[in-house]
Amino acid sequence: MLNVWRTLLVGGIPVDYTLSLEEAIAKGHYNRVHPELTAANFPSRRSASEDITITILFFENSDDGCADTFEIRRWFDCQGYLAGGVCELLALGAKRPDYQLRSQIVALDEVWLNPEDDKCYAPILTCCTVSGVGRREVDMADVNIGWTKNVGFVTYAKQLRKGVG
Repeated sequence: MLNVWRTLLVGGIPVDYTLSLEEAIAKGHYNRVHPELTAANFPSRRSASEDITITILFFENSDDGCADTFEIRRWFDCQGYLAGGVCELLALGAKRPDYQLRSQIVALDEVWLNPEDDKCYAPILTCCTVSGVGRREVDMADVNIGWTKNVGFVTYAKQLRKGVG
């Protein structure tokens, strides 16, 4: 059974959908970005700007400790949340870089199908420590793995999509 383990509300996140993916990445000042995180693999579908409140949800599965991507997406739909995409994820990372130093944060709205291994990958904010210093990275995570309770999911309320171009 899927349970919400922790919830973080992060208000006032400016998401500028008019930025190119490269510009949004540059705003975040990341130490490393996965080479497949490109506009070709993650094309923009919106053209407005807005401040949104992001909810980062952490799940656990009482059966085996890991949460399944499809279970999580189903939970979002039932509870009135939309999975955040790469734009929301990068905006969060740029505005609140400290969050990714504490937990991995993934965006499930958009995935990339890797033609080499036929697996789907979602963008994820991660952190690694090199010589005692946290390095912020934007990586790609296989969506078919089980997610532990230490991975947060970017979401926001469904009504924000109404009327946005």
